[in-house]
Amino acid sequence: MNLSRSSAVISLSLLLAGPAWSATCLSGSGDCQTMPDDPSALMNQSALPSQGATLGYPQQGVPQNQQNQQGQQNQQNPQSRNFTPQMPMAPVSCDDVSGKFTLDKNSKYKAPSLPLNDFQKYLCSSANLPLPIFGQQIFQMQQASYSPFEAAPVSADYLIGVGDNFSVRLWGQLDADLQLKVDRSGAVFIPRVGNVSVVGIPFGALKQHLSREVGKVYRNFDLAVTMGQLKSVQVFVVGFAQNPGSYSLGSLSTVVNALFAAGGPSANGSLRKIQVKRAGKVVNEFDLYDLLLKGDKSHDLMLQGGDVVYVPPVGGQAAISGSVKVPAIYEVKAGENLQDLISWAGGAGNFALDGKVSIERVVAQKSRKVESVELAKAAGFVVRGGDVVQLYALSQKIDDMVSLRGNVAQSVRMPWFEGMKVSDLITSKDMLIAPRFWENKYQDKTASSKDIQEEEDQQELQKQQQSMQMLNPQNTFNQQQTLPKRKVDRTLLGALRGNQQEINWNYAAIERTNELDSTTTLVPFNLGAVVLKRDASQDKLLAKGDVIHVFSKTDIRVSTQQKNRFVHIEGEVGTPGIYQVSEGETLATLIDRIGGLTSSAYLYGAEFSRDEVRKKQQDELERLADYVERNAQTSAGQQAQNALNEGGVKAATIQADQQKLLAQKIRTTKADGRVVLGLNPESGKVADIPEVALEDGDRVFIPSRSSTVAVMGSVFSRNNAFIFSKNRSVGDYLALAGGPTESADSDSIFVVRADGSVVSAKQFGLLSRSFKSVESLPGDVIVVPEKFDRTGFVKNALDWTQILANFGTGLAGIKVLGDL
Repeated sequence: MNLSRSSAVISLSLLLAGPAWSATCLSGSGDCQTMPDDPSALMNQSALPSQGATLGYPQQGVPQNQQNQQGQQNQQNPQSRNFTPQMPMAPVSCDDVSGKFTLDKNSKYKAPSLPLNDFQKYLCSSANLPLPIFGQQIFQMQQASYSPFEAAPVSADYLIGVGDNFSVRLWGQLDADLQLKVDRSGAVFIPRVGNVSVVGIPFGALKQHLSREVGKVYRNFDLAVTMGQLKSVQVFVVGFAQNPGSYSLGSLSTVVNALFAAGGPSANGSLRKIQVKRAGKVVNEFDLYDLLLKGDKSHDLMLQGGDVVYVPPVGGQAAISGSVKVPAIYEVKAGENLQDLISWAGGAGNFALDGKVSIERVVAQKSRKVESVELAKAAGFVVRGGDVVQLYALSQKIDDMVSLRGNVAQSVRMPWFEGMKVSDLITSKDMLIAPRFWENKYQDKTASSKDIQEEEDQQELQKQQQSMQMLNPQNTFNQQQTLPKRKVDRTLLGALRGNQQEINWNYAAIERTNELDSTTTLVPFNLGAVVLKRDASQDKLLAKGDVIHVFSKTDIRVSTQQKNRFVHIEGEVGTPGIYQVSEGETLATLIDRIGGLTSSAYLYGAEFSRDEVRKKQQDELERLADYVERNAQTSAGQQAQNALNEGGVKAATIQADQQKLLAQKIRTTKADGRVVLGLNPESGKVADIPEVALEDGDRVFIPSRSSTVAVMGSVFSRNNAFIFSKNRSVGDYLALAGGPTESADSDSIFVVRADGSVVSAKQFGLLSRSFKSVESLPGDVIVVPEKFDRTGFVKNALDWTQILANFGTGLAGIKVLGDL
């Protein structure tokens, strides 16, 4: 942001000691402007002139010759001279006992640390009151350069000096366009006119001076003069500056520019009595508060070569905190009063207590005492160095009010009146319906990007589909139906469970505070009796300050009779859908209630899943993955130590990597929460279903009867399905698939039944032939694992059948783990 000498106001007072500010840059423009993180920081604005924001100084620690080169480059490229602040220094902290300002550990900006002065250390040690020095932080902002805005118009009183460049355009009897530079002798050379001395001439008189000199040779002409690149001036910043020394500055630089170059006054330096000495005499005394608080830059003197900017030691300092807009430490001059101090701090805050102000002050350099002054008389109280002023805030107590909080549409505060009751505060049951209820009721929950549960369901569905495609790539068989998409039922469940934090109508409480001893008591009452039944016996009288707390059924665990239960049932039943069930209602009674089973139902293959079971299975999978990872590290190390050659070490490393991959695969496997019902394969009646009490969230899918048996894994004809025949055994279907390959682990073959149970060869021990003679059932999936060394570790931990049975991974889990 380019600022001219007549720049408008920036809110400096809050930038210096108030809320955090940050730099906002326009993309691609290179221009940055400082903006407050808190819009309220725009209050109490003060002025910042261009010289205070864009200063023409070299960076600290750069040799003088490089500084001059940088200064010339900056003057040639005005765009590079823009001031680009990043962040004022973080608020002062008393945590660092070394006496340094510390940066908030959560801040992503870095700022230099500044030493604390004695007054700041005293405030930290006596009152744990970390306060910055007003005005100091502006000088600690990181800057890309300090160069002033040289494109600003040069004033008429600007004195031409050595190094200045200007252009002279002549027309009339002669036509010329001259680019002139003042040489070390203080002159410029004009062809056919000769050397013309210009040093020390004000810019406003330069045209007349040149016209007079050129007129000695030519007649009947006019000329115009325009300043170009300006000279540098050498000044000294001494005294209690942050970085005192000699600085080469732009010729338009002022006192503020010099202070920025030197990092500003130190913690012990004055901001209010800065002097400019020229030829041994004080020619200007500058009070930065005039600029920072009033926008008055009339005393911001333009510097000349050889000037000395002297920062004297700080005068008396007073601290102000509490309910003011800019709490900080301020420098005070003789005769300034409490009203001045409060005004510098932005005035009393909106919640300041209109009463007395507390002042802690030094008495005769021997002790400290606390005085109180009425805020209305602040103008008559003279502030002294060492004073610590505090404006108290209003109490958070609100008189004559009652409140409604908790599981409600929104918290409510209402005025209390004599005889007020609960029904006067809760006038409608709509006041108790949380916003989440309406969001779930009216928002479109079919968007998978916004519905996490839907996304999980889609992933589960995809895995099921992948499993079935793996079993039958050519779709040559009709494997039992996979779970359908759940978008519609998510929308309905969202409406049914929209108020997931369901209202506890049986219990609410009034929180009541005793004004005498501030003790709190609870007055319970039946919320439903008041709001739904208008029962006067439960409509309690309210007292001033009472707070009614409304709870949900999850806030306070209610009895099972009071809980809502919704069950999703689909497939081969009379009327698939989502049903609310009562406590103790079983799956059999629900199926009867909705029309029973269809003639195509394959009850043995019923899929019954429960959220609680799924969560436990998933936790077990996570623990298994952790175990695999830990064991991979230890076993790899042991094998590497026992390896006889480089090949053995390499093999151990490969095995460890494969085990880590296995752990990752296990983590991606999703448990389905399936509960095996233990039905007889011939079961076909509702009465055959075991007594299973339904719970909220249960899902039931009754497939149609399958007509295939699938074989997957290490067989010659992989992933094929065959027409089910009642007289065929497991061995028959293995033979149809070509039999196990040489790499097959024949001792680990297993069958996944349609009901989710598993039958494995290991269950028959040495009698593997007996396993192959087991009769196959419709919907069976016969799995032949491979005899891989890389899976040996898994077999040592849990074999495939245990993973399938104990963790409820389903066929999708076999696919994921089987691809290792």
